[in-house]
Amino acid sequence: MQPLASRNLHIFLIILGCMFAMWHINALWSQSVDLAHHYALVVRISEHHLFGGIPDPTLGEMNFYPRLAHLLAALAGTILGSNFLGMQLVTLLSISLLWISTLSIIATLDRRWAYLSALILGFLLLLNRVFFRLELHGYEVVGNYFFSQLVAQAVVVLALAVAMRIDFRARPLALYVFMVMLVYISTSIHLLPALLLLAVLLGVLLMSLISAIVNKHGIAKEIGSFCLFGALGMAAVLLNPAFSAMRKISENNGDLQFQSISYPLGLSTVCIVVAIMSAAFIYQAFVRTDSSRLFFKYMGLYGLAQAGLCLLQLVLAKFGFGSDYAVKKYGFGLFTFLLVSIAVSLAGLYIHKKQIRDDKSFSKSTWQPQLAILLVFVVAVTIIVPFGNELDVRKVTKVERDLSDLFGSLIPPANPSENNVVIGLPGLSPQFDYMFSIALAKTERSVAIPDILVANNLDAANSYSFIVSAAESQKYATPNCTVAKRDGLVISSSSCLNERIEAANTCAGSIDFSVNGLLATNRLTGFGYGEPSGRWMGALNNSFRCSIKGRAPSHAKLVLTPFFAGGLAKQRLRISVNGVPAQSFVYTPDSAPGPIDIPIVVSPVESSLVLSFDTPDATSPKVLGISEDARTLSFFVHSLEFH
Repeated sequence: MQPLASRNLHIFLIILGCMFAMWHINALWSQSVDLAHHYALVVRISEHHLFGGIPDPTLGEMNFYPRLAHLLAALAGTILGSNFLGMQLVTLLSISLLWISTLSIIATLDRRWAYLSALILGFLLLLNRVFFRLELHGYEVVGNYFFSQLVAQAVVVLALAVAMRIDFRARPLALYVFMVMLVYISTSIHLLPALLLLAVLLGVLLMSLISAIVNKHGIAKEIGSFCLFGALGMAAVLLNPAFSAMRKISENNGDLQFQSISYPLGLSTVCIVVAIMSAAFIYQAFVRTDSSRLFFKYMGLYGLAQAGLCLLQLVLAKFGFGSDYAVKKYGFGLFTFLLVSIAVSLAGLYIHKKQIRDDKSFSKSTWQPQLAILLVFVVAVTIIVPFGNELDVRKVTKVERDLSDLFGSLIPPANPSENNVVIGLPGLSPQFDYMFSIALAKTERSVAIPDILVANNLDAANSYSFIVSAAESQKYATPNCTVAKRDGLVISSSSCLNERIEAANTCAGSIDFSVNGLLATNRLTGFGYGEPSGRWMGALNNSFRCSIKGRAPSHAKLVLTPFFAGGLAKQRLRISVNGVPAQSFVYTPDSAPGPIDIPIVVSPVESSLVLSFDTPDATSPKVLGISEDARTLSFFVHSLEFH
């Protein structure tokens, strides 16, 4: 039996891994809020050059989050001149390292076995992309952004590949010390992969003890090793400051949905299948005497650890310990292990059935199996990530550098009890307004979450000192409030903007309902978010409230467009003024509604005006069967003008 693994193979894998990272360096596949939180921590480490520090109100739970992965990103960011680019590079290199290590483990098999396993795995990866759609390793940062988990998982799989080489050389002491060290390091990155490696370490110690008992040789030595290094491994997790932090964070529930596997039944079934296959692998490790024994030993323990810990976490979540979110995070490793183990098992069955043995020509020839391994790596890193970019990283890094220059030179720190803020960045989603607000403007989380992340609207600017937005923003970048400009960004005075916001929410003049208007969302009920030309009303309890300053208006002109699609025959609209019915309208697809004139009668003692809109025929495009849009729509309101 001649293992395929060689120095040249690993050199070429590393070269391909670096090429993958460079090829995708400008590709971002997630705009999750987790991206903002991880980036903020990288920026703080880069700024203060500290591994820990005083609690920062901009970081929230990231104050006590494991920081080793973020330290690597900050170091890379210092070299590249961009913390965001540094985090992107560490992410891509982690994906490469995961699959290099996985294929390196497969390459420890006999050459023909590794060759066939690689070919089958490549075929399974292609099938998975087209049909199964299982979220494999690398998908941690697609949609969601599990940055630390991905980095730690790469470290753990690399640790398994190295541990197999150490074990092959029969150096148990070096093996145990190495694995304990890697358990501690991975815990400082993310707890979930660290627990997997700890379970593998305990399994290796237990298998050595069982072998000693069966062979009746060295039992005392193995008992001592099991107790000593088992205790050290557990201490490396439990005594690591990151342990309590991650245990607390695991109680937070989040959104993680698998495309093809249901929860909890589907994921539990996968766990059971993986556990059975892992048990079969461990059995093979005991009965085999060739070089493939190490593959079955470590992969069997690794798969059993994933399945066992996932099921244990699932049970604990049902009793209120942890969360379903934490359980689902095991899915990436379980799905990847499932494909790898199926590929190796099918290749082994084929070899056994055909009674294939390595002949001299194949034993001397290594270019065929090594080429297969390299091609499978290319297939893996190509198809596990989306083909297109959700966002161009170059755009983000340009804005990052421009904002860093502004906050480093033109914008002073915020006044006491106030914050600086970033909102309305060009061509970027509100998640990036939030990300740069907490990271560069140092906006406190308690303020940034409701105003920037959720509403993406400043209902009142009196909580802020300076507001940074895009020069083309009609909402915040107004000439009268501009303090300074640079590189397409405008710094505005919050006190000036607050006066405009207050004026825009009185019952006077024209009220713009679009995203560019200064309409405060706390004046609305039942309306959707602002769009380029207005916003939608929903079904019930739609209302607009404004303050009466001075003389009350006598009437208002409402400009709107009814929603018609999918055979909808009519849209009814009933308008009330301060609870008193005022007007009713019935629209059909053939009608062309002009501006609605609403008479307003209020008593002199009333200080506010509430216009209510009842829309009984509101429905959603999803209900009509024309799209997956589940929003309930009735009328699209453009503006409201008081006279």
